[in-house]
Amino acid sequence: MGSEGFKRRIIVYLAVLGVFASVLFFRLWYLQVMASPEYRKLAERNRVREVPLEPLRGKIYDRQGNTLATNKPSLAVALFSEALDRKDLIKRVADFLQISPQEVEEKLKKSVGPTKLRVIKEGISLEEASFIAEHKDEFPYTEVVLSPQRHYPSGTLASHVVGYVGEISEEELKSPNFKNCSPGDVVGKTGVERTFDSLLRGEKGRKLVEVDATGRVKRTLSVDQPIPGYDIYLTLDG
Repeated sequence: MGSEGFKRRIIVYLAVLGVFASVLFFRLWYLQVMASPEYRKLAERNRVREVPLEPLRGKIYDRQGNTLATNKPSLAVALFSEALDRKDLIKRVADFLQISPQEVEEKLKKSVGPTKLRVIKEGISLEEASFIAEHKDEFPYTEVVLSPQRHYPSGTLASHVVGYVGEISEEELKSPNFKNCSPGDVVGKTGVERTFDSLLRGEKGRKLVEVDATGRVKRTLSVDQPIPGYDIYLTLDG
């Protein structure tokens, strides 16, 4: 009797083990075969986007230590290049920034890669930046970024020597001197700004973010901080 009871317990144990094994097998089969398209879609929706972090351009001083060129903090609106397929979004952004949709499209077309961010308008107000941040549902694929602006405290004094900066041109992008630059970058155009551009420019950083299907940022994955440019000291008096 004891032996038969033991056998029954073994049979029950094996039966329960078989049920668990069957459930586990079915679950694995469902995930791999039936649910895989759904999970693939979810993976495609949660994409990684790259947000460039602009470095501070090096300052320019005269021999007395007076500042001839420096940087002022500024906010800018930028769009991921995917927004090019969203005519409604382009119009909404253009209307809000009081610029033409054509101008937005032209800037987006210069974006490099499908996950890149392109500055659309610089020098926006804190109120405009706050509005966009508070209405992300209306402005998907849109980011408010820091975009330092070049400032010359002495105005036109020594401007022929110091020079000025501007957005890189298509011809300059082909030059070996700007091999690490992308469309939309600000580079030296004349004078010291141009001659020592590679030193003044610094190195960009980047932030990788995960966005959902609507272009809303879900989380920050990593941050590489930018490296500021070198300061330049001239032998002339400002």
